Amino acid sequence: MLYTGVKVQTFFKTGGLQRYFIVHTSQSSSTTTTTTTTTTTTQTADTVKETLAEWDATKQAHKEKAQIMDAEVAKTDKTGWFKRTGWLEHFAGRNLIHLAHQTRLPDRNEVKLQRAAKLVELLVEQSVQGLSTLRYMHIWNVR
Repeated sequence: MLYTGVKVQTFFKTGGLQRYFIVHTSQSSSTTTTTTTTTTTTQTADTVKETLAEWDATKQAHKEKAQIMDAEVAKTDKTGWFKRTGWLEHFAGRNLIHLAHQTRLPDRNEVKLQRAAKLVELLVEQSVQGLSTLRYMHIWNVR
């Protein structure tokens, strides 16, 4: 026989987009194909789940590592001020995401936080202005 009868199907009915593919209809062929396809699909799904689990674990480890400040990494910040204040030792091993959240500027909808930030700014400005008269106050208290 020079040809074999097959059933074909297309996704498109009209236009120049008709491309046909063969649809297997024999019972024995479809059972074998279905079993093989199911096994392959299950194996692929398991592999994908394992890969995603490994990826999530690696991503979480990198995220945690990025959040923790390491005193050894911050060698460029070991200025006299950092040594005197002890900030590197204080922040070593701590989660910097929490610190970064606290040091951010208030959002527009955080009215109370904006007001508190403004009040702290005014307090610091007044304190700095008062430093110039501090030595006079010391002299007045001594006498």
